[in-house]
Amino acid sequence: MKSNTYSKYLFLTALLFCIQPLFANMAAPYQVGRSLSAPFTAEHVNVIHQQIKITPSANFERAQFEISYEIESEKSGDQIPMLFHAPRYQKGFNVWVNDEIVPIEQAENHEELIRNLFEDAFDDEGEEHVRIYWNEKDFDWLTISDLIFFRMDVPVGRHTIRVKYEATAAVDYAAPVKRWDIVYSLFPIQYWKDFAQLELVIDHSHFPSDYSTNLDGFTSSETENQTTWTFDELPDDYITLSYTPEISAFASWLINHGFPFVFGMYLLVFIGVHLLLLRLSIRSKLVYNTFFWLGIVVVPFLIVLIPTLTTGFIDAQIGEAASRRHGYEIVSVMTYPIVLVMYGFLLWAIRKWAIKPASGSVDSTSSH
Repeated sequence: MKSNTYSKYLFLTALLFCIQPLFANMAAPYQVGRSLSAPFTAEHVNVIHQQIKITPSANFERAQFEISYEIESEKSGDQIPMLFHAPRYQKGFNVWVNDEIVPIEQAENHEELIRNLFEDAFDDEGEEHVRIYWNEKDFDWLTISDLIFFRMDVPVGRHTIRVKYEATAAVDYAAPVKRWDIVYSLFPIQYWKDFAQLELVIDHSHFPSDYSTNLDGFTSSETENQTTWTFDELPDDYITLSYTPEISAFASWLINHGFPFVFGMYLLVFIGVHLLLLRLSIRSKLVYNTFFWLGIVVVPFLIVLIPTLTTGFIDAQIGEAASRRHGYEIVSVMTYPIVLVMYGFLLWAIRKWAIKPASGSVDSTSSH
C-alpha cells in the first residue's frame, strides 16, 4: 500500500457504478445496473452498526438505496474523505452526516490525495486511473475525473453517516425471460477496522410480487411490507435481489418443450404449400417448372428463417418480459447454401418418383 499522510484517517468509499449496456446476440447477454459498496479503513474509527435499506420500484427496474453507518471516532479532525463513482445513477445521490447534508465536490480537484489512497493507479493519456475491487477477483478501472469527493471534520464520539440514492437494476438476458437483479457489494466491508453488526432491510411495499435473494439460508423477520436480516459476519460478497416476471402456462410450455413443435409446424407449412402447388400444376409443364424452380430457391430461404420465426412466436407469447436475445440470424444465413442443396435433392426425388407432370401434359401456352 502506498504511504500517505491520510492512512490514519477513515476512508469511506461509496462507489456507485454502471457499465455500458452490452450488445445483444453475439455479446454477453447481461446489462449491468448500478450498485454501491462501502469499505472503511481506519485505525481511529469503529463501525458500530450498518443498515442497508433497499426499496425496489413497482416494476423492479429501479431501486432506492438508503445506507446508514453508525461510527465511533476515537479522534477528532478532518478524517472522513468520501469517494463515489456515479456517472449514470438514476437520481438523487445525497450524503448526510449527523443529519446535515454534506456538499460534494469533483474528485479531480483532489487528484494527488485520491491517487495516494489507492494501491493501484496508472496514468493513461493524462487521465489518472485507480482500481476498485468488488470481490477478490472482479474489479474496475475508474478514472479519477469520474469520482466525486467530500471530506469533513468530526469530533470524538458517535456519529451517523447516511447515503441515499436511486439506481437502475441489472438485467440478465441470457434466458428467454428477462431477470432483473438489484445488487449491493459487501466485499469492501472486510477493510473496516471493526465490524459489529450489519442489518439488511428490504422494503417491498411498492413491489408486492415474489422475488428471490441469495440469503435463503439465513434467518429473517418479516412484517407486512418489510423483510429484515441481521448479520454478525458477512453473508456473501454481494446482496442480490432477483425478479423474473411470471408468464402464461402456454408460454412456459413453449420455452421448455415447444421449440421443436413450432419449428416443425413452420417446416410442414412451407414444404407442404410448395408440394401442393406442384401437385395442382402437374397438367402444365410451364407452371409446374416455374413453381418447381422458384420453390427450390424460396423454400430453403424460408426454412433458414424458421429459428427466427420460432423464437419470435415464443417471444410474442411471453410478452414484454421476453429477452429477445437469440442471435440466430447470422447462423441461419450461413446455412442457406446447405439447405438449398439438400432441398434441391429432395425436390428432384419427389419430381422423379412422386409429383411429376402427367405424361403428355399440355403446356397452357401451346397452340392448338
